[in-house]
Amino acid sequence: MRWIEIFAEKLWKYIPPEWIEFRKSRLKKYISGTNAELNQIIKEQFFKSIKVGLCILFICFISILGMIFFSFNGQKNIELQRNGAGEGESQEKVQIKVDGEFYDYELPISEKLYTKEEREKAFEKAFIYLEKQMLGKNKNLSQVHTDLVFLWEIPDSPLEVKWEFEDQSLIDLEGKVNNKTLQNGSKMTHVRLILTYFNDTKEKVYTITICPRRLTKTQEKTELIFEKIKQLESNSRTKDTFQIPLKILDGEIKISKQRNPWMLLLIVVLFLIPLLLLRQFEEEKQKQKEVRQMSELEYSNILWQFILLLEAGFTIKSAWNKIISDYDKKKENMINAKRFVYEQMAYAYRQMELGCSQEKAFEVFSNQMNMKSYSKLMTLFLQNITMGSKRMLEILKTEEQHAFLSRCEQAKRMGEEADTKLLLPMGIMLLNILLLLMVPAYLQF
Repeated sequence: MRWIEIFAEKLWKYIPPEWIEFRKSRLKKYISGTNAELNQIIKEQFFKSIKVGLCILFICFISILGMIFFSFNGQKNIELQRNGAGEGESQEKVQIKVDGEFYDYELPISEKLYTKEEREKAFEKAFIYLEKQMLGKNKNLSQVHTDLVFLWEIPDSPLEVKWEFEDQSLIDLEGKVNNKTLQNGSKMTHVRLILTYFNDTKEKVYTITICPRRLTKTQEKTELIFEKIKQLESNSRTKDTFQIPLKILDGEIKISKQRNPWMLLLIVVLFLIPLLLLRQFEEEKQKQKEVRQMSELEYSNILWQFILLLEAGFTIKSAWNKIISDYDKKKENMINAKRFVYEQMAYAYRQMELGCSQEKAFEVFSNQMNMKSYSKLMTLFLQNITMGSKRMLEILKTEEQHAFLSRCEQAKRMGEEADTKLLLPMGIMLLNILLLLMVPAYLQF
């Protein structure tokens, strides 16, 4: 708003120069720029603080007015929300206080009832919806060639649905139309739809004309082939098995129960593929776990090196470089040459050498390690760079003590895990020894 900017501009003129100089000294620790640029940044921050402060004051003022209004008027009634029609009954806990004693009750809250006008609209919508669904693939009820669809409930509606059929030999409860025997002409039947809502009932009677099935030449040929298969089955009832030709009237016959062994092999192979991928993911996950464990073990050692170098007068960057240099010299004689944490430190230092700021390099290193311990260390370094900290070495020493204790606990856990893994091979060796002793003794008797 313009008036807020005008107010902030007038208030800016009364800001003491000492406060501006104090803010400027703070900004210089993490922002580089001319005095004019720093003054502009301070001014923008001041304007933003004024806007936020005024918004907070306005919200507080509205809240106080609301509290005063609520206190004077008071709450005379408790308003409870009931479920809509068709959503069912709900329960609400009610606590009653009488003579200083509390009594708890469960209040059943029934669903909302339709008014007379709402009931009429609900019945009308229900009839339209059920009639549309009933047609299925048929265009209208005067020419029914395929199955109908009878829904016995309406989604999100409290209305009860009931169907009554004049002749279930023509149309059953599932809507299947028996028109195979209708060769010439059609047959008429009636279906009654009854909708009920509490004591109100509405019903409609539908006249349905069942017409003979419309079959294409392919469908007629398929029906004929199926009749021949049924005839083969009927003629071999005295036998344990019977055979069906693979082709009848140029139609290929397949039985769902028969399985192709090659298809089974293909299914097994397809099933093994995700298992192999899962195994690969598990191996990668295990390697990541091992890297994290090794990095956690190296944490106290890295802290100790930083403390020694910082006490010797090194800066964080020079100490960082010294640790990496020592690692490069020792790497040639290591069994497992590379250590993940040192490699990431080397990458971060190369970024610094290429012109990247220390803050950005520390942030990249912290994100790459994704561990609380190293994130905490980078936070301490960043605080030292941006805001400064005279207690930096004390904090690092305290952190190193905690890290050493954590390393001891981790080494203890790793030893216990190793002991657990050795139980199975030790059990196998014990079984072999028992067999070597017992088999010769058994053969002697």
